[in-house]
Amino acid sequence: MVRQLEAEPSPIVAVFNGVGVGFGWDYGLTPAVRHEFEALRSRVLDIFRSKRFEPAPVSRPLEVRELFDESGYSFELTSDSVNRVVEAHCAGAWIPVPFHVRAEVMMDFQFYQGDIIPAIVV
Repeated sequence: MVRQLEAEPSPIVAVFNGVGVGFGWDYGLTPAVRHEFEALRSRVLDIFRSKRFEPAPVSRPLEVRELFDESGYSFELTSDSVNRVVEAHCAGAWIPVPFHVRAEVMMDFQFYQGDIIPAIVV
């Protein structure tokens, strides 16, 4: 990727070993691009080497609760799933947030795209 910094326009988007990477820069700062990239690469590699960021063991799927009222549909993780995600984040600052979709948006999405659940879960 370092060679791409000199040859390709910003941003550079690539996938390495299943990890997506995007790197962009302001052309006015082009002389510093190589240094900035090396510093960023070093930090990312440190994260990958850290035990904190090892993948969690495979377990049962997370459960999403779907609710409906006059304002539309709401999706949220069950309390057990929330606890498992918090644990996987090593008690970090992850906060569960319900996702709300108005009824007409839900119908439009499902008409044009199909099932909305996979999009919401991601």
